[in-house]
Amino acid sequence: MEPGKHESDMSRREKRKLEKSYLDQMNVLQKIQHIAAYYKTHMLITFITFLGIIFAIYYIYRMQVDIVFNALVINSYGGNVKTLGNDFKEFIQDQNRFHEIYIDDSLLFSGSSLSDYYKEMKLASYINNKLVDVMILDEEFYSHYKDSGLLQPLFKIVSDEQLEDLNPDREDVFGIRITGNKKLKEHGFQIQGNVYLVVMQNAPCPKNAKRFIEFLCE
Repeated sequence: MEPGKHESDMSRREKRKLEKSYLDQMNVLQKIQHIAAYYKTHMLITFITFLGIIFAIYYIYRMQVDIVFNALVINSYGGNVKTLGNDFKEFIQDQNRFHEIYIDDSLLFSGSSLSDYYKEMKLASYINNKLVDVMILDEEFYSHYKDSGLLQPLFKIVSDEQLEDLNPDREDVFGIRITGNKKLKEHGFQIQGNVYLVVMQNAPCPKNAKRFIEFLCE
């Protein structure tokens, strides 16, 4: 390299040699700081490109996913939605890896006005956008929804014989009482008091709603 030669006039080989000479004079911390400052634009571009690739892969995957069953579990303390969903998918013998069972147990109403408000909005959004097949809920919420016109009468879902076995109280045509249900207990769900299962009038996957009843009550 010629003495006094400006860096912009150097060849790539000369620039690399100059860079090496700089780095040789620095300690480890100084080297890290120098590399971070010198290559921050390159690293940022690389990082953004990497995120873009990851997002594209995820987006393509989600475009292929089909949610074949949606359930809400309201006011449950604990519970493993993943294992419950996996067991149900195995029960219906669905081996399609792009089929998903979606179960949301995040709607635990605590009595906090602000927290409960957001959960009520979330619940309303689920229902209004026709995203729910089945709800599992306590007696208070069941009483609220029972006469709302949002629930599917049980006789439209199961046979008379099944209805007699599942719901001896024939006057109640909307809810199946599943208090102490074995399957829910196995997966850690705890709901205080009487527990009911209801099917939504606008259920997007009514066939699997019926299968879920069979799954829980087998």
